[in-house]
Amino acid sequence: MTRRRVLYVLLVLTFTIGTLGLMGLALAPSGLGLLDWSIMAVFAVVAPWLSIGFCNALVGVWLTLFSKAPWQPLPANVQAEPLLLADETEPPSKKPPCCCVFVTKRQLDWCAI
Repeated sequence: MTRRRVLYVLLVLTFTIGTLGLMGLALAPSGLGLLDWSIMAVFAVVAPWLSIGFCNALVGVWLTLFSKAPWQPLPANVQAEPLLLADETEPPSKKPPCCCVFVTKRQLDWCAI
C-alpha cells in the first residue's frame, strides 16, 4: 500500500475508535448493560461508514485549501463522455432541462452501463 492509503486507513480507524469511545461514554453514566452493549454493537457496524464519509470530506477540504492546483482538468489520456440525466416522472411540458455530467470510460465500464 502506498503511504497515502496507509495514512487514510489510520485516519479512518482513529475516527472510528474515537466515535466508539465517545458512544461508550455517552451510554455508560450508570454502567454498560446488555442493551448498551447491543447498541454499541450496532453502532460499531455503522461507525466505519460514518468515519469514511467524514474522512473523505476532511481530505477533500485539505486538498482544496492546501494543494497547489486543487482544480485540475482531466489528464489527456482519460476520455470523459457526457452522461445525460433526465427526470422521466414529469410530463414533457413541465420537464426541467437535462443535467449533463461528465464521467470517464472506466466509471461506465465499472457500472456496466
